[in-house]
Amino acid sequence: MEKGLLEQVRGFNVFDGLALLVVVALVGVGFFIGSIGGGETGTTTTVEITITPEDTVRPLSTGETKVFPLYIRNPTDYGVRVDSISAGSSSETGGCPAGTITSAPVEGPTGFISPTSIRAYDLFVTMEAGADGKCREQSFTLPLTVELATAAADR
Repeated sequence: MEKGLLEQVRGFNVFDGLALLVVVALVGVGFFIGSIGGGETGTTTTVEITITPEDTVRPLSTGETKVFPLYIRNPTDYGVRVDSISAGSSSETGGCPAGTITSAPVEGPTGFISPTSIRAYDLFVTMEAGADGKCREQSFTLPLTVELATAAADR
């Protein structure tokens, strides 16, 4: 199983690899998920995704909205579901004001994440229309809140 996952990860492009770093942030989720019971209760965790507007794979121009993949890995030995993914907004970075890069919330994301599996979600990211050209050279971090629940009732 791990070898198959490794081969899948090697097939990602450069940005997908960066987005996969978000997955690493979710490794700690296993601790939180362990306290969830019955599929009715949930927990939240914070993840971060880094967006670089002048990226060669997925460039983002001022005033433009594009879809970026957000990978969420289930590190547990039982299934989970993602109930929601919050909106995100960048903080002040390199002289670019807070909110230069924003993302829309992912409402009612679909899907069950099998044990130790990865699921991708579409994240709509926007660069402010009035952003200075120097902001395209910056890397912005968007903090996102992910609500998780056990998926025992969904099986």
